[in-house]
Amino acid sequence: MKINQKKALFYICVLFSITSCGQDNRYVNYYKGTEAYELAKAIDNADLRKIEVLVKGTPNLLNSFSTSPEGATILDLCIDVEKIESLKKILELGANANAKQKYGKRSALMNACKVFYGDGKQPWKTDTRYAGLLIKYGADVNYTIDNDFEDKNQIHHLAGSPIIEASSLDLEIIKLLIKNGADYNKRVNGELPFGHVLYSGKFENMYYFIDSLEIRVHEPLYISKNGKQKYIQDFIRQYFKYEIDSEGYIKTQILIKKLEKIGVDFKNYKYQE
Repeated sequence: MKINQKKALFYICVLFSITSCGQDNRYVNYYKGTEAYELAKAIDNADLRKIEVLVKGTPNLLNSFSTSPEGATILDLCIDVEKIESLKKILELGANANAKQKYGKRSALMNACKVFYGDGKQPWKTDTRYAGLLIKYGADVNYTIDNDFEDKNQIHHLAGSPIIEASSLDLEIIKLLIKNGADYNKRVNGELPFGHVLYSGKFENMYYFIDSLEIRVHEPLYISKNGKQKYIQDFIRQYFKYEIDSEGYIKTQILIKKLEKIGVDFKNYKYQE
């Protein structure tokens, strides 16, 4: 499942992003020496007029990739530098909302399902405007990287999909994706989105999947390539390790009681090791 790897990667990215604030924009610098460098700077500056002039003069700039390890797209750049107006302009000028990274193969919509730094005065938060704009221009909410893989440069990339990426974020972005047709029963690398919701620790998201979406809680949440299965009982035992009488512990007990009422057996279940 590579759960620990995913969590570690997330926190490393957050830490790196925080320490990068106020320094030269590394995302723009990935375009140095490429034909799209001036466009990258215009995007970062939200210079909409210059963006239009550059793209109309050389339309193929919209198909540019950065020199980053994942080979990010121009759409990714708009998201990474958090310039919503630049993203809107790029899409208006004809950028493909389903463009994929050259090496990482992630879609811009997957990358839009993240936390944003904003003006730095408020806590990091989800911003659904980016995902909403991409969906408006035809982004595929069910695009999937089915399995982890290693690219030709021997860099490891993780499986994923927009709903998988959103599963540990605020509920509003999960609802946005599902409203626009995201398949919350689609396995990615053997795992259901609800599995990611569980180890995110966000009880509000869990109850949305259980009560509103009425997911099938008796099905395995994870099936490995060799057929090993893990159920909701395994996930709760492994990832809900709260101190007794803490808020998380109390919420977990309430969740377990709720699941027992709908037939999930915790007492007689043979847990996976």
